[in-house]
Amino acid sequence: MTKHITQDGLINAVSGLGSDQDKATYSEYELVEPNWEQLTTAYRTSWMARKIVDIPVNDATREWRNWQADKDQISAIEKEEKRLKLKQKVKQARIASRLYGGSLIFIATGENDLRKELNVDRIGLQGIRYLTVLPPQAVTVGPIQDDPREEYYGHPKYYSMTYSTGQPELEIHPSRMVRFDGVRRPDRLALAGMLYGWEDSILMSMLEDIKRLDGIHGNVASLIYEAKIDIIKIPNLMRLVDDPLFEQKVFKRLRAAKLGKSNHNALIMDTEEEYDQKTLTFAQLPELIQTFQSTVSGASDIPATRLFGKSPDGMNSTGEGDQRNYYDMVGGIQSDIEDSMTVLDDCLIRSALGGRPEEIYYVWAPLWQPSADQIADVAKVLTEALSNVKAMNVYSMESLEKICTNALTESGAFPGIEAAVTDFPMDFKEFNEDPLEMGVGEEDEPDMDENGEPIEVADAKPMTLYIHRPVLNATEIIEWAKSQGFKTTLPADDMHVTIAFSRQPVDWMKVGQTWESEITVPEGGPRLMEQFGDARVLVFSADELQWRHDAIKEMGATWDHPEYQPHITISYDPDAPGLGDIDPYQGQIILGPEVFDEVKDDWKETIQEKE
Repeated sequence: MTKHITQDGLINAVSGLGSDQDKATYSEYELVEPNWEQLTTAYRTSWMARKIVDIPVNDATREWRNWQADKDQISAIEKEEKRLKLKQKVKQARIASRLYGGSLIFIATGENDLRKELNVDRIGLQGIRYLTVLPPQAVTVGPIQDDPREEYYGHPKYYSMTYSTGQPELEIHPSRMVRFDGVRRPDRLALAGMLYGWEDSILMSMLEDIKRLDGIHGNVASLIYEAKIDIIKIPNLMRLVDDPLFEQKVFKRLRAAKLGKSNHNALIMDTEEEYDQKTLTFAQLPELIQTFQSTVSGASDIPATRLFGKSPDGMNSTGEGDQRNYYDMVGGIQSDIEDSMTVLDDCLIRSALGGRPEEIYYVWAPLWQPSADQIADVAKVLTEALSNVKAMNVYSMESLEKICTNALTESGAFPGIEAAVTDFPMDFKEFNEDPLEMGVGEEDEPDMDENGEPIEVADAKPMTLYIHRPVLNATEIIEWAKSQGFKTTLPADDMHVTIAFSRQPVDWMKVGQTWESEITVPEGGPRLMEQFGDARVLVFSADELQWRHDAIKEMGATWDHPEYQPHITISYDPDAPGLGDIDPYQGQIILGPEVFDEVKDDWKETIQEKE
């Protein structure tokens, strides 16, 4: 018995799927390489092609770079970048590389023999004379280095230029060129024709999709002219066309009909004539256009919101995911630029400073630029956080100045603050020392006693310490308490938040004060009603107060309770509502400046509640 082996995977003996009968098996990819003239024409005539090439480069270079160095060094480097028009030329070269598959920036140092490798260490002040952007059409690529042991493996051994004046051909070593590539090819050594020595254009894989979408736009525009067509049937039309006068009669008849319809909104016709009207519908065209736009957007890796200026698609869509993915792609372009410019940046720093300090580097400026409201919110949060850092008393004033200046400068919310600090430096010695010693400088003579000995100023006398902040919006809290059933409360001028209550004497001068004279605890957050002894109190969370309390304890202050919890005493009334019947106050709490006082054991006797 003969056995027949059949395969029923993608090749199906019945349906013919995957077999010779399947037409899809004859589909093949064909490489059609556009020449430079076609790429230039597409870039100049198709706004989509231009935007696909330009947009990522514009976004990658828009905010440019932030150098990390001393202020004078940064100023010198940025001045050199401006002299060389570096940002403009990098942008120009990167656009050319995306369009044509590659481009070069020639580093001109004034040397005569350009065939030798560039010695970066010999670059001195203004050692870079100028920079020249060269598209691939302007140079001839030399033999490709095919020895993997060589540094420039896979790259040309040299580039050459031919003068139109008939001068000898100029050969340039690749180290003197900053090379930007397009879409890198997998077969870099198997190059021929126009692409010899270069990579692929970014448009190569999507040019057909761009043509299709441009074609759809053109066809839709043509359809508009045929959106409504009037059809008039004239008896014996084909028989009468042989009459030379008939054409004039027909047009005269149609003009009369059109005039009557325009003037009287009525069409006068012969009984044997017929009138009809064909109207085209465009209901499906927006979906068709959107489909092809999505194809082009996916091919270019640019969100449709950025490429076509349209709103994000989908229910509750904000476009943030698309924007984040796009910025990741732009970050990749910045990485490519950074890799290509390694030698040029070394030359740039030497040309600006006369040397190359190893600690100098740069970071790309953030692509996302916040709005004015967002900057204001960041400034508010940042200043509150820095105030809390100060209240911890773990950093010297000199360290705090550096921390604050760097943080506020990087936030962008306080332009010019770095220059202001430099112009008006703070005297930290004077700021940190006892106020009685302020004014005793290095050139000042200290006060002497009757024996000629310097008078030493003693520390302030330690005392018990009670610190609290008054509640500035106490009337709002009292209104809330009344709504919850409290018959009496502490008066508004007596509501406060205790920060320290130390029976152990401490030096008040060492405790110091916080930066913020007023603190606003935002609405919401954890709020509870508790009973501390006879008092009903509103318990809330405020990191600023907690850090300040802990810092004071580190100065030797004591606290009568196991832990510190910010709270406001509402009432001592024994008939106050039960805790389970009270909805805690959820509004903002505004606290005034710190008040220092000594501990008084009879403080309860002074409490007088009000209805």
